[in-house]
Amino acid sequence: MTRLLPLLASVVLIMGQVPTVYAQLPYSDQIMLYDNGHISQISDAEYGQVWEPRINERGDIVWTSEAEGLHLYDGTSITLLSSSTPSHAEIGDMGHVVWEESDGEDPEIFLYDGTDTLQLTDDTDYIGDKFPQVNNRGEVAWLRGHGAYVSGEPYTYDVFLYDGTEMIQLMDDTHNDFLPKLNNSGQVVWIGGTDAPYYTLDEQNEVLFYNGTATIQLTNNSYYDGNPQINDEGHVVWEGFDGNDSEIFLYDGTTVLQLTNNLRHDFEPQLNNNGQVVWSCGEVTLESGEIVLYDGTNARQLTNDVFYDHHPMVSDDGHVVWTRQYLPLSFGIGAALFSQEIMVYDGSKVESLSKNLFLRDSYPDMNAHGHVVWESSVFQPWQASSVIGADPDDISEGLNYSLAILLPLGIVALWRRFRNAGVARQ
Repeated sequence: MTRLLPLLASVVLIMGQVPTVYAQLPYSDQIMLYDNGHISQISDAEYGQVWEPRINERGDIVWTSEAEGLHLYDGTSITLLSSSTPSHAEIGDMGHVVWEESDGEDPEIFLYDGTDTLQLTDDTDYIGDKFPQVNNRGEVAWLRGHGAYVSGEPYTYDVFLYDGTEMIQLMDDTHNDFLPKLNNSGQVVWIGGTDAPYYTLDEQNEVLFYNGTATIQLTNNSYYDGNPQINDEGHVVWEGFDGNDSEIFLYDGTTVLQLTNNLRHDFEPQLNNNGQVVWSCGEVTLESGEIVLYDGTNARQLTNDVFYDHHPMVSDDGHVVWTRQYLPLSFGIGAALFSQEIMVYDGSKVESLSKNLFLRDSYPDMNAHGHVVWESSVFQPWQASSVIGADPDDISEGLNYSLAILLPLGIVALWRRFRNAGVARQ
């Protein structure tokens, strides 16, 4: 019951006619690191958001701060790589960092090689370079946009690869390409083949694979395929619609295997260099979700509860980390944001790492040495204020989250969830 007190303290229960309640909560996001049983705060943001923490096998961490820019932590000190507000930063195991940053006209790609920062693109004939990936050899893959704008985005994106010397256009057609992923062998996988505008996912999407020499098409169907991932062996995993729901597919270098065949949505696949695959499995409404691990032969469900487990990652040692959301979106977006924590499967058991049940811990990343990094919202309730019956558009700019009202029946339902819930049976 004591774990419920922070939530109950922030909930307003009003009987009869219920006005709208909003809470203004000053906050600062921080980057947290789990290292051999110890949790430490790596960042020191005074306010605002931090996002996209990434960790490599050396334990280097990169993240972006809304207030201060792009940071690199090498295990001892923090280096500011950019004072701007870049996005989609990634880090390779040799310490290369790549990111997307505006040059005042459109997004460009920047690469930090461990000593110097290089601007890889400087386009005047194109409309933006986005979503970079970097590997251990310092090679970079990304999307380059061109053509007329549609809904604020270029109509067409193509995949480019920088091999350390020159830039190679992997696809040159009138179709749209997106979501490139790069492995340490210089192979790239992405979604392509659609004539729809960028961000539009439809039945034309196919999985395309550059094997280092040529580009081959791994799928050929009339359904949606998306979210491809690749490991250093050239194995590719993705989610694809089968006519009823989304399933998980694996290309093992020779053939395509369908890992799931059920009546639930399987999504967010990830794989490691040993061929293990992890994904989320949930109902259509995504009110609940479970984590499933495929060990190369069999699929095992790691969780079995009423919560929404999602965004899994799997390291090369077979450990899995993910975000657990205790309150579903039906309780309101504010409630959901206050009830996330980081879970880990260490090969034998499932447990919580962050142990901050009513704060927002999310978007974990991990390496094979047991290091886990994530972003965490640190609220300052002693500075909080609330407005009853106000319109959200009239609240000051300091408003960060709106809290849902949990009626008595909602509290009962919440209590039943915690009373009946448990970790996965081993």
